[in-house]
Amino acid sequence: MKRNHSKTSQNSEPRALNSLLFALSPELRTWSHKIRILFVCLIITTTFGLFIPKLSWAEDLDSTNYKIKDVVIGNSGEGDQTGTNQRLLISVGDNFNDDRFVSTNYNLGTGVAYNWMATAPSIKCFETATEGSTSCDDADVNPDGMVMLCGESGCYDKARFELDNENNPSDTLYSIQITTSATWTNWNYIDGATFLVETPSNHDIDDYLTESLWEDTLSSFNVYGLESGTQYYLRATALNGDFTESDPGPSLTAITSEP
Repeated sequence: MKRNHSKTSQNSEPRALNSLLFALSPELRTWSHKIRILFVCLIITTTFGLFIPKLSWAEDLDSTNYKIKDVVIGNSGEGDQTGTNQRLLISVGDNFNDDRFVSTNYNLGTGVAYNWMATAPSIKCFETATEGSTSCDDADVNPDGMVMLCGESGCYDKARFELDNENNPSDTLYSIQITTSATWTNWNYIDGATFLVETPSNHDIDDYLTESLWEDTLSSFNVYGLESGTQYYLRATALNGDFTESDPGPSLTAITSEP
């Protein structure tokens, strides 16, 4: 008899609670239901939203040979594209066409890419037939000029140049461009091993040398294979790491003598 009384008492408590909840107004029961639904939706959205987009982007942009990151803003964008043999860096919103950033000898670069570029070098001296004075520091040329090396008429098939590194680090590499066109319509390069003039198709990373390697040659000459009686123009670019090659610096000109 006592056992039955106790069981009846325990069962009556949930019934009383349910009766109380049922007696609540319909508005309260509706809001309680809505809050529970919103809480469940929030958990689902947070959990799946963190992982699904990342997996999708990684699958879309990665492949065996290329990795592409790209953000497009109107007609501008940025990207870092990497392949087996090439790398390409694009900046966001660079204003390349503003005349205020460009003059005859200087170019004020805008955008992230220019923050990494080496400083465009200058040519300190480029000489073939100087006599009585020189801008070069080489002891075999200074103080009387190229006649000290090539005789009274100067040099007809070779030349000497020296770089102004414009405060680039000592390990900066330089590529030397040479042309007979005053407007630089087209140009060739100086080979980093032979110091002969080479075509663009033969130009590669081995033709980028430090300032000391360009200037401290076995002889005082570092340009060979020139045509006699011809005016040449010389300029250089600087490279100090990936994506850092500068634009060409100002050029100097020299005229080879007749043999």
